[in-house]
Amino acid sequence: MMKFLATLLMFISLQAQAFISLDISLVHKKGIDKGLVLVSELHTREDIRPEHRRIVTTKGGIRFEFTSYLLPHSIEEGPSLQIGLEGVLIHSDGRLIKKFQKGDLVFNLEEIKSFDFEQIEGELVNLEIKADLQ
Repeated sequence: MMKFLATLLMFISLQAQAFISLDISLVHKKGIDKGLVLVSELHTREDIRPEHRRIVTTKGGIRFEFTSYLLPHSIEEGPSLQIGLEGVLIHSDGRLIKKFQKGDLVFNLEEIKSFDFEQIEGELVNLEIKADLQ
């Protein structure tokens, strides 16, 4: 009986410490207005624990700083099926491209979210995110 309880507790503790895997694609295009397109891309898979801060940066200097969190749900047991991110997308010259506050960027597991930002003339920044639980 004790072995069963120990095994059950170990299984429950492993489920409570789920990792979030984020597939992140960050693409920065310059020179769109001049017909010449220079592209800097970053495609990465980040395995993180909820509430831990992470920074990903392209070679061109576009930086995405974020913290992920699981949204609570009241119907099912186990890890949440929704992921939230809060953070900032920063241009290589230090200008803020976009600030994501808690609740702004919420999506389901396996759902792809894609955003295009064209605040800077002649430039396009695309951010694409997909999440899984591990």
